[in-house]
Amino acid sequence: MKNSGIKIFEKAEQHRKSAEYGRAIELYRKALACFKDESDSVRMLDCVISLADTFRAKGEFINAKEY
Repeated sequence: MKNSGIKIFEKAEQHRKSAEYGRAIELYRKALACFKDESDSVRMLDCVISLADTFRAKGEFINAKEY
């Protein structure tokens, strides 16, 4: 299961770099759920930071603050 979270996160990163923010957010949330199930706090932090940064890039500062 650990690899699936990593693969989802990597896919989210690709979407974010392509400015496909909606899809990136969806995938970051899925990856975050995987990492929570695994109690992987380091990767959870990576997801939370990436979510906040993606919302910031979209100009959704209120959503960014939630992360």
